[in-house]
Amino acid sequence: TAIRIQECVAALEFAELPPGEKITVSQGLAVYRADERIEATIKRADDALYQAKRDGRNQVNPNLSETALSA
Repeated sequence: TAIRIQECVAALEFAELPPGEKITVSQGLAVYRADERIEATIKRADDALYQAKRDGRNQVNPNLSETALSA
């Protein structure tokens, strides 16, 4: 899951980073709908990713638009 990916990345230690510094992951999620082109799914995931980045570090943003939920 997206949260597990974040946890695994946060647990990694990189010698190149200063002590206490961690790598974070922001993710945008979208569910593919059979009635849409894959490009539309990717666009929704991309939009969700950019919203996650605007929301701050280490965020997961599922695309929960009405059209995504109606499937």
